[in-house]
Amino acid sequence: MARATRQIWLLAALTWLVLAAPLSAEHWPQWRGPAGTGASTEVRLPETWGEGRNIAWRTRLGGVGVSSPVVWGDRVFATSQSGRGDSRRGPRLGQGGEASSAERSLEGAAGGERGVRFLIEALNRVDGQRAWTYSLAAEGNLPSVHDKHNLASASPATDGERVYAVFGSGQVVAVDMNGKQVWARNLAREHGSFDINWGHGSSPIIHGNSLIVVAYHESASYLLAVDKRTGKQLWKRDRPSGILSYSTPIVVPGPGGDELIVNASTGVEAYAAATVSRCGTSTSRINSRFRSRCITTE
Repeated sequence: MARATRQIWLLAALTWLVLAAPLSAEHWPQWRGPAGTGASTEVRLPETWGEGRNIAWRTRLGGVGVSSPVVWGDRVFATSQSGRGDSRRGPRLGQGGEASSAERSLEGAAGGERGVRFLIEALNRVDGQRAWTYSLAAEGNLPSVHDKHNLASASPATDGERVYAVFGSGQVVAVDMNGKQVWARNLAREHGSFDINWGHGSSPIIHGNSLIVVAYHESASYLLAVDKRTGKQLWKRDRPSGILSYSTPIVVPGPGGDELIVNASTGVEAYAAATVSRCGTSTSRINSRFRSRCITTE
């Protein structure tokens, strides 16, 4: 939007052809879609949208954030943060003559409330009507983040039974498809603060019965898998302190089984997804910590 507002809007940019499609259309259950590649099998999707063009509906959300929505069947799930936490002005993508006023702070959009709560909202895919809102109070000492972000930067994930969300406070929560909490954990309290310059950005992914979280932060770096049904820890792989990552992992088929690929400040790491044993590391460091790797298999 051209100016910051107190809340953000979720836009469904769909053509009438897509609106007329059955609700059995492809799920979009996590960051970058079903396989984490950003690719979809859907056809006849709009290539452009704007005011009065290819906008099916818009709904005001209860908070602000930079996470992406996920979709399962007739439900769209979005996360956000209400209230203001601590933020600081940080570097911009555009420097000098390349600086742009489009790089806006989230500070003005967050309102004046200081009490921070995290929201998961469920919307109807066809008309944007809100089905339910789940609200979670922020806990502990909240880390300061870059002013273009807040603590709701990671996108949620869903398996059609529950919706899972990770927030920059270190809180991880699972709610059922009706918005009722199933389990919750506070990883910052258990393992150390989620302190990282831009704020935590890695989204959780689902693999089998595991919910996998990348927590590569300044004070503690580790990979963690919990049972998606109960939140109970399945395994934890510690990494040296100071290895950083904002990227979301991806699972790809490998010669010995599925491999978990993680982009980090030291390079690209590969683990056996079932056992989290190390498969290998590439030491390419070209902004590796910021991006989710695109994997091609043949």
